[in-house]
Amino acid sequence: MNAEYINLFISAVTQVYEETIQTTLLIGDKSIRTGSAYSKNVVVLIGLTGKVRGSVTVSMDEEYAKEVASKMMFGMPVEVFDEMPQSAIREMTNMTMGRVASLFEQMGIGIDITPPTLMTGESIRISNEISPTLVLGFNDGANENVIELDISIMDVK
Repeated sequence: MNAEYINLFISAVTQVYEETIQTTLLIGDKSIRTGSAYSKNVVVLIGLTGKVRGSVTVSMDEEYAKEVASKMMFGMPVEVFDEMPQSAIREMTNMTMGRVASLFEQMGIGIDITPPTLMTGESIRISNEISPTLVLGFNDGANENVIELDISIMDVK
């Protein structure tokens, strides 16, 4: 996988979280996964089409998702991860991937993103057409891997 592409994803995640909810995220663990199981119980999937195609997932624990949603909703308490906070998490992922698309465009590489699909539950599995998957963990300074970004992409010639 192209290192320049990976840096675009890292930049987008860190910039959008800083700008939107004033949370500084730092890149943490990096690994390659060939399986499809997620350890986190909130997963948002977005597809990419164009000169780069594949899929990207953002996953986090429900408690962290509620914190993010609360910050996006100007501090409104989130007790239950229902429709409103789920919408906030989908929008945060959409903004992040929109930033990724803009960064690719600045490199002269046109891509489109699909609407985000949010899944919740234990032992979520997603079968990716493109394997292996690059997994990037992001830390918030206090907690390890609060967000995992799984990137399964390839260039289209």
